[in-house]
Amino acid sequence: PIVSGSEVFFTTGYERGCALLDLSGASPSKVYENKSLCSHFGSPVLIDGYIYGVNGNTGGGQLICLDLKTGTEKWKQNVGFASLIAIGDKLLVLNEKGMLFVADASPAGYKEVAAGPSGIGGTCWTSPVFCRGMIYCRNSAGDLVALDVSK
Repeated sequence: PIVSGSEVFFTTGYERGCALLDLSGASPSKVYENKSLCSHFGSPVLIDGYIYGVNGNTGGGQLICLDLKTGTEKWKQNVGFASLIAIGDKLLVLNEKGMLFVADASPAGYKEVAAGPSGIGGTCWTSPVFCRGMIYCRNSAGDLVALDVSK
């Protein structure tokens, strides 16, 4: 879940979808519920009032931008089944085939800054990690690669 003030955003896979609940009253109330974002297991991120997440189950996937307040889809981009993290105003996406994508976190549209293979190989279902100028990627076999992007 993503907490923003008195609201909580949830998403789940298997075509269940997403919802925003308002917890400010005596009992929770549903702001919206739709199937715009069905995250199988990668967690979405919230940046400046917009949710970015990967829609779909294994074997496919689209990076999606939703307006947190309305649940309205702003854009979607095929990246394959993937996990992501936010680094400032950028999205770092690692898809299941080990490809990395860096994109601007903007509701105006998908703008790729960089893309390329991570070098890990195998099936990648874990979120990438960024720490001190290094990107860490792990595959399902437990192999780990560290990419220096500090330069």
